[in-house]
Amino acid sequence: MGSVKVTLTLAEELLTAIDQHVASHPGATRSGLCAEAVRGWLQAQQDAEIERYYQTLSEEERKEDAAWASFAVHRASALWP
Repeated sequence: MGSVKVTLTLAEELLTAIDQHVASHPGATRSGLCAEAVRGWLQAQQDAEIERYYQTLSEEERKEDAAWASFAVHRASALWP
């Protein structure tokens, strides 16, 4: 995956915290730390979307989901004893 250079405007205290982290972690970079933070934010967004999905399931959908999960476990245990 390629990288694209962008410009960010951050509160001074955020940049200070980033620079302190980078200074105390050899090999760390501002860009790397920002990319890691965005990845964490994206993961949190995905987790929240999955949680919202499961919270909206009807009782019938929950039972069907549980049946599929049970089937998957059974099949996986047959493949990988």
